[in-house]
Amino acid sequence: MPLPCRFGPSEELLEKIKAASGVEGGSGEGREKSWGAKFPRSWSIETLPSKSPSSVALEEKASQVHLRSPIKKKEKRRPFLVFCSATNMESRRGDCKDKQDAQIDNCTGNPDQYGNHRSPRIVSLKHHWWWMMTTVWDGLVETRRHQGHILFIEEDHYIFPNAYRNIQILTDLKQSKCPDCYAANLAPSDVKAKGEGWESLVAEKIGNVGYTFNRTVWRKIHAKAFEFCSFDDYNWDITMWAAVYPSWGSHVYTLRGPRRSAAHFGKCGLHQGQEEDRSCIDNGKLDITVEDADKHPNIKTEWGLHVFEQQGGYQAGFRGWGGWGDKRDQQLCMSFASMYHVVDSSHEARSLKHKAMRQPTSEMSS
Repeated sequence: MPLPCRFGPSEELLEKIKAASGVEGGSGEGREKSWGAKFPRSWSIETLPSKSPSSVALEEKASQVHLRSPIKKKEKRRPFLVFCSATNMESRRGDCKDKQDAQIDNCTGNPDQYGNHRSPRIVSLKHHWWWMMTTVWDGLVETRRHQGHILFIEEDHYIFPNAYRNIQILTDLKQSKCPDCYAANLAPSDVKAKGEGWESLVAEKIGNVGYTFNRTVWRKIHAKAFEFCSFDDYNWDITMWAAVYPSWGSHVYTLRGPRRSAAHFGKCGLHQGQEEDRSCIDNGKLDITVEDADKHPNIKTEWGLHVFEQQGGYQAGFRGWGGWGDKRDQQLCMSFASMYHVVDSSHEARSLKHKAMRQPTSEMSS
């Protein structure tokens, strides 16, 4: 099926791509030459005839997009650039909105399990998290060979002075204190909780504030790309709790201290104050108290471990809040998973999945 893309001349950009890739222009005796550059999704850029660009056939094979056009001898050429992106997925009919019917309203889209069509602002959250993970673990030169832990924090997380040292201590203690822990957290899974204040380490479900895990755990997550990308919920964290973690076959714990070293702040976000008719303003209020105990490492290596075996919140069996029913979002999500890997029914994908499932617990903890 042809992809909805835009065509347009871009002489300057094309020349930069030629220079960067070291490919000279020219066509020889009627043969096509392609000017290529390596992009995250491996777009292929080729010269097109200056006449009838609308007659060009656009094909998608694997993760590459190829532009092909018959070019006759001595025909004057003019470079064109193909633009294909997630934000340019609308067809001529336009995207369906709310509870529109694609056939009756002549629009494009697949509704979620509740009959609602995609909202670009909403689906961007899950897309961004998945793209970020694949890019950090497998794309960036600085981190793609890093085997240890990486700490993920967000712009609305307040990091206490002792956070960095505490997370180092927790990752060091994981293997000996909690071999079944896949991650470490700076805060309780309940974002409103401040911790129990015990003299004990705590094992509970992985939270979404200040979490860290290593490459072995990332491979297990990546092996479940289909489960992540097909689950009908626009929240990345709920998708992990309800679809990905349960597929590993056992409780998924994280290790944390009895006091938080990070906190979520502010009321502005996806669900609060983002209506179209008004904006959200926090007025700079930060209702977080940093006590003396939070200014230096406060986790003791001799502490025991308290395990919350009854994990509350979203779990296996939850259907999801919807918002993720459009096949284009699911396909884009899977394309992010294959930016640096082959994710399909191939032998490589099966091997990656099998290897991740067989990783010993000690590797997840180390």
